[in-house]
Order: sequence, then structure tokens, then C-alpha cells
Amino acid sequence: MVRRGRRATTLRALHAIAATLQALAGLAERAATRSAPVRAVVLWILGLAGALVEDFVAGTPAYERVLRNIALPERTGHTAADALAMAFSLRLLALIVQAIADEAESLPDTADLSCFLERVAPLSPLPNPVAVGHVECFDTS
Repeated sequence: MVRRGRRATTLRALHAIAATLQALAGLAERAATRSAPVRAVVLWILGLAGALVEDFVAGTPAYERVLRNIALPERTGHTAADALAMAFSLRLLALIVQAIADEAESLPDTADLSCFLERVAPLSPLPNPVAVGHVECFDTS
């Protein structure tokens, strides 16, 4: 049996992620009019956020539907055009997350969203730091 509160929290989180991506896209558009150093820092930070979300949704049916005929722009460069391309990319990712949320909302109330999200957007497991082994540090100064 799935608790309603957990389901509602998951759906709210997906909608919040989509809204945050839209807000970050607006920030990228504003960065297009800023100086080159400011734009570079903002695009670097937004690129990290976009890459994180893209890794989460890559391979999902929603990702394939939205990006069937559109390729996400490269996240390199620091020009005003790159900032606008970043905004476009973030808006597409928001659309994908929203599509995942809409698909999750269409499931019956008894459906387990954790299983749905694992099927729709599986996360790659993080390596166990203990299993990685010893890391040797060298002085590079």
C-alpha cells in the first residue's frame, strides 16, 4: 500500500524541479546581457545544473518524445548566444521533467511512484567510497 503523502510529495518535487529549471532558464537569458566574466560564471553553474538533470532524464520516454527532432545545444562557450542556447536547453529539460510528472499523475492512486521513477528515470548508483580503494595523493607544487 502506498501512502498518499509520499506520492503527493514526489509529484510536488517533480513540479518544483520543472519550475526551478524554468527560473534558471530565465537567469540564463538575463546572463546574456551581462559582462563576459559574469556570464561565464553563470553559464558554468547553470551547465552543472543542466547536466545533472539531463543525466536524470536521459533515456526516458519523455526525453525521447521531446528530443526526437531536436538536439540539446552544447553547453560550451560564454557568448550571449551560448547563454540563450543554455536557456533553451533548460526549458526543454523543464518540459521533460513536467512530462514525467504528468505521466506519474496519470497513474492510479495505488501505484508506487518509486518503482515508476526507477523505471522512467533510473539513477546510476554512486560508487561506494569504501569499495573504490586507496587513493594516493601526490604533491604537484
